[in-house]
Amino acid sequence: MFDITIEMGEDAKAESPQIISSGGMGPCISVAISDPIGKCGYMRHQSNPENDNDLEDFIIKSLAECSNVNIVKVYAAGGAEGEDADHVLDSRKYVLELLSKYFIKSQIKIKWSKHEGVAELVLDTGKGKFKVRDCDKPPQKKDSELDTDEIWANL
Repeated sequence: MFDITIEMGEDAKAESPQIISSGGMGPCISVAISDPIGKCGYMRHQSNPENDNDLEDFIIKSLAECSNVNIVKVYAAGGAEGEDADHVLDSRKYVLELLSKYFIKSQIKIKWSKHEGVAELVLDTGKGKFKVRDCDKPPQKKDSELDTDEIWANL
């Protein structure tokens, strides 16, 4: 179904028309960056992002390859609270602070998972569109048709 599916602790680059997926995320958080001019995207699937520099290193490396860092879009998803809600809230806060360091507010969109939910972040590099699929529900036709604006959450 997807050209590239990353596992926890991995990151990857996809080029148009490839589709890249985070795979299922519970408390993990994935960050995807879309470069509309370069028609490519980058994604990282991270557990405990506040415990190392891997997510920040990923952002720096990805931005260095982007055509124009001022127009890229970044999306974060996952972070289901589950049993360890305090830890996950710390991860969410860290990710928000890190994204705010490298991007302006209009470039950042976040959709945190519901309590104990499993979600999947998908980036279609050909269309430059993101979607977040709720893995706890059967796939629906609308899943594949979601427009970025429909699912972007306010910070």
